Amino acid sequence: MSVRRRILQYRRIFLILLAVVSIVYVYLEYKRNVVNSKKFTWLTGRKPNINESAVKKVVNGAENSLAEQLADEVRILCWVMTNPANHKTKAIDVLRTWGTRCNRLIFVTSEDTAELGETFVLHNFTDNHDVLWVKTRKAFKHVYEKYANEMDWFMKADDDTYVLVENLRYLLYTYSPDMPIYFGHDFKYAYQVKNHYMSGGAGYVLSREALHRFVNAAMPNSDLCPPEDNLIAEDWAIGMCLRSVGVLPGDSRDAHNELRFMPFEPHTLLTGNYFDDALWYFSYEIYHPRVCQNCLSKHAISFHYMTKEGMYLTDFFLYQFKLYESNQEKEVLPKKLRLDEVKIPTPYNAWDVTVN
Repeated sequence: MSVRRRILQYRRIFLILLAVVSIVYVYLEYKRNVVNSKKFTWLTGRKPNINESAVKKVVNGAENSLAEQLADEVRILCWVMTNPANHKTKAIDVLRTWGTRCNRLIFVTSEDTAELGETFVLHNFTDNHDVLWVKTRKAFKHVYEKYANEMDWFMKADDDTYVLVENLRYLLYTYSPDMPIYFGHDFKYAYQVKNHYMSGGAGYVLSREALHRFVNAAMPNSDLCPPEDNLIAEDWAIGMCLRSVGVLPGDSRDAHNELRFMPFEPHTLLTGNYFDDALWYFSYEIYHPRVCQNCLSKHAISFHYMTKEGMYLTDFFLYQFKLYESNQEKEVLPKKLRLDEVKIPTPYNAWDVTVN
């Protein structure tokens, strides 16, 4: 056989193999798209758009993002303190913005409503500021009894609080939910600098073990924990209860010692809108309080006193607005800590005369 005929024979074999491979590839792609399409239709109840079956889930523009990973690994139940007067305003704003990013969202109120999804309703209950402590006790007991085995962390927030749930998960990833610990914006009891409690308005989050100790050890003992009929500040009281059963007040500051849970809205913090030396904040604060554009944590977790406009504006710029050619730093998860590695730093507040 001549060399020319041999070359032609090899070329025909190569073309036949190429055609077979192409046919197999096209068939497998077809089957994959059909399966994805059926799965999408089953999950959503509608047929996909032209490109939906080939699109991966995206969070803030990043495929297979860290936020997606943490949503599975750090399960957070958020319960939101509200009342019937706020169902159609503040509470619905939470539901339409940050609330559904929690693994589970529950509104605690005194009247049934279908608009807010899952609610825990306290019937025959006079809903006002004086009863926040009994409301808090009952809410935490309810979520413990119903969800303690399904969730890792349990957060309380007000209906005018905005929470960046992804940043909260990033903070909590380092800690085991089996540690007796809770996080929030640190305040001090009057003239007791070393004793912390967390601001109710900024929101606070309990580990599963902290919640277990609160419900089973602190709540039944009035010597350790104020009874529910006390007219007492809810955040002040739960701080006392948790401390009495050995729950640590965790340090939620970032790597630059900037605060992440904030008892004010962003524009006040950035501009010092109504800060002066007489403001209550300076005497309650555990750490050195500062007001400046460069002092707000880039990994902030919560803001309090949020208006309706602030809720939606914040949500738009965080989850919909995009900058062209923006360079995002790749986040790396920190190492997991053992309980003996958890450090509670010494309080420091330059405005506080009780600090030595």
